[in-house]
Amino acid sequence: MITRAALRTPDVIRQAREHLSRGRVSMDLLDASIGRSWQRCLEHGLRPGARLLELPKLDSSELRLRRETHRRLIELADPSSSKSPRTCAAASCCSRRRTPRC
Repeated sequence: MITRAALRTPDVIRQAREHLSRGRVSMDLLDASIGRSWQRCLEHGLRPGARLLELPKLDSSELRLRRETHRRLIELADPSSSKSPRTCAAASCCSRRRTPRC
């Protein structure tokens, strides 16, 4: 039986990338999770070896402005944020009930 680790070795990945460069994912070579990921990339038009989109570089003042503009979105997207709705709702619930059910 081939182990999952054996399907992730550098040699196997190299061989699978050769297949990928021809536009197909060799699912029999790869660990299934890697193969599915590569297949999704191909389905969305991403190609191996293609140049990546160059993102603009922001200076510190522009970065600060963008962070402030999108502050609420950033807070909601960060699950570790103490201001996330789930945390705030649970804290509010528990502070009213004062029970360990929350």
